Amino acid sequence: MIADCTGCGKILEQEEITVTEHKFGDWKIVADATCTGNGTEQRICTECGKIETREIPATGEHKYDEWIIKKAATCTEDGLEERFCSEDDEVETRVIPAIGKHSFGEWKVKKAATCTEVGLEMRVCTECGATETREIPAIGHKY
Repeated sequence: MIADCTGCGKILEQEEITVTEHKFGDWKIVADATCTGNGTEQRICTECGKIETREIPATGEHKYDEWIIKKAATCTEDGLEERFCSEDDEVETRVIPAIGKHSFGEWKVKKAATCTEVGLEMRVCTECGATETREIPAIGHKY
């Protein structure tokens, strides 16, 4: 440090100042890293106020919400579900496999068989409403 006369410029006092290292505080997150974007953190020197900044790398891992059924699977058709990343616009989808078979209820007579005519019975799938029918053989005459 130098003190000089403002009138003539003569050096009145001279003192050597020792340069010291910065005394930084703890790192503070300024912007969180996301699955696809880098974040930043900073720390400040308590002596001079210098700010040091560094990058926090992107995590590379999406943070997905719960699966949402977009189309329910049926007995014969695949369904579809999706989930969304809470940090960006990423959408993940997956197929819900078809059940693969019907779950039919009990057979119900729609037309009773007679001595000479066949009858008809039907059952309904409890999952999708598909129907299945079959003939009831004619019972023939009883003498």
